[in-house]
Amino acid sequence: MVPADVVGDVNELTLETRVNGEVRQHASVADLYFDIPTLINYVTGFTKLNPGDVIVTGTPGGVGLFWGE
Repeated sequence: MVPADVVGDVNELTLETRVNGEVRQHASVADLYFDIPTLINYVTGFTKLNPGDVIVTGTPGGVGLFWGE
């Protein structure tokens, strides 16, 4: 985890997960159904966020579609 000012434009970030070194997911954060500010706005509508909290969103649509095939 890093401070927001180190990240820059979150829409330029890439999500990549691997299992035993094999890439299983590779997608742009820009492909999320809801953008990051919208997700934060939604979550803070029913809970207070504190420094270090993590919002788990899932992954951009379709990246896990063929997992395990």
